[in-house]
Amino acid sequence: TNEWLEWTVSSPTTKAYKLSFRYRTNNLLNRRVTWTINGGAAGGTIVLPNTRPNFATYLIPSVTVPAGTHIVRLSGA
Repeated sequence: TNEWLEWTVSSPTTKAYKLSFRYRTNNLLNRRVTWTINGGAAGGTIVLPNTRPNFATYLIPSVTVPAGTHIVRLSGA
């Protein structure tokens, strides 16, 4: 599907963070997305349930981010 969204994240120390985002699906199928940190696998595939016609919030309760500046990418799978 070649769709993605990227964030630059800076963490002063290695720390666990919550990652949440809002989304909306536009069909009756569940949407699969993956997320990476600096291009490396970070959490596998996420299945986003159908929300049509509404928006929903998806929460990943604990994402460990190493100290430093990193790129977090959410990509359509």
